[in-house]
Amino acid sequence: VVEIFNRIGLAAAALGNHEFDWGQDTLRARMRQARYGILGANVRYADGSDVPWIRNDTLITRGDLRIGIIGVSTKETATSAKPTLVSNLRFVDAAAIVDTLAGRLRARGAAFVIVVAHAGAFCSGNGTQSCDGEIVDLARKLTPRRVDAIVSGHTHSLVNSVVNGIVVVQAR
Repeated sequence: VVEIFNRIGLAAAALGNHEFDWGQDTLRARMRQARYGILGANVRYADGSDVPWIRNDTLITRGDLRIGIIGVSTKETATSAKPTLVSNLRFVDAAAIVDTLAGRLRARGAAFVIVVAHAGAFCSGNGTQSCDGEIVDLARKLTPRRVDAIVSGHTHSLVNSVVNGIVVVQAR
């Protein structure tokens, strides 16, 4: 999968629970193989310190446009991955981390800031009403106008909403 993503020119991906299925050593090898960022800003060691081999964000340029991308993992990774494979890690609430990183990316010239998240939500109808879930909670906690969009996943449900002025989408 990493080789396919390399070939199609993927810019960044969120670190999800299944990336841990074969252990942290295998994950680190796949991350070294990737020519794109595999991001998990809210992944911490058990003592709360940042995990140096997991990138938090990236700044890319497309044409004249600079785009900051922040990756977020679901807090459920601690239990949805095999617990022994992530026992030294914590998956913390991402709001304060995302706010800080978004401000730093803007200071570095990002015209837009996007969060890619392996954390989702559920909405009613066409994905626009009555949305609830981890990614909606995150959007509600963020400083307005700091993040432009959140592209989410994990719950495999349609999300096509605006929360706290932030576009939040998930493609089912």
